Amino acid sequence: MAGDEDYGVRRGVARNPSTPTEVFIKLSGDEEQIVRLEVAENPNTPIDILVKLSGDESSVVREEVAKNPSTPVEILVKLAGDEDYGVRRRVARNTKSRTDIRLIFTLYASGTIDDKELESRIKLL
Repeated sequence: MAGDEDYGVRRGVARNPSTPTEVFIKLSGDEEQIVRLEVAENPNTPIDILVKLSGDESSVVREEVAKNPSTPVEILVKLAGDEDYGVRRRVARNTKSRTDIRLIFTLYASGTIDDKELESRIKLL
């Protein structure tokens, strides 16, 4: 099923919490962004695959990695400096994010710090 021509089938496999690691590995390299997104969103996706997907070319895939409750803190720190605001926003909302990261984004959202200050503080993480 992970090799099915229909991306909808592959997407369903990626959503399944019982999907084996070998299948997650295959689907994490799928040509369809929506399939990789489903892999990144699945809380049972192995950490090494989340690490791989944290560097995906698609910001929506990286957003799902940032949102995933299984994503390690080290990856959340890396994603806090992502070029895409949506990814950074997901990091700030992830309850596993460090307090300092969440505070920086709270200050930014409130207008207390500007873009330049945000970038400066993120680089210090």
